[in-house]
Amino acid sequence: MDILHIDNWRFFTPKKRDRDDTPLRQKQYHTYYAPMNIERWALPLFISVGLVPKSSKTIARSQMKCASCEICSYHLGLESPDLSPPIKDMYICDVCIRTYHWQCLLKTSCCNARH
Repeated sequence: MDILHIDNWRFFTPKKRDRDDTPLRQKQYHTYYAPMNIERWALPLFISVGLVPKSSKTIARSQMKCASCEICSYHLGLESPDLSPPIKDMYICDVCIRTYHWQCLLKTSCCNARH
């Protein structure tokens, strides 16, 4: 998650104490996060830990320039030194419209270099 900015902070003292029986102090920051794409199944997990989205909308995978690889979850290229989208070794499957690194596809044995 990318933090856009932090506008405030405070000390929080939970009821827990350390070995010397002094209260523990934790610094908490009020942060604003950059927009992000998450899968629909992951949204309840984000909400359950208190990360409630300001807004959400459904988009097709084909609308994302370079999503992360479905096998390794890495969002940048493995072969190309160029880190700006579109990533040259990230391929979109014609059937499921999901993105994959070519190297990851070769490791799964579902395709080979002739494909």
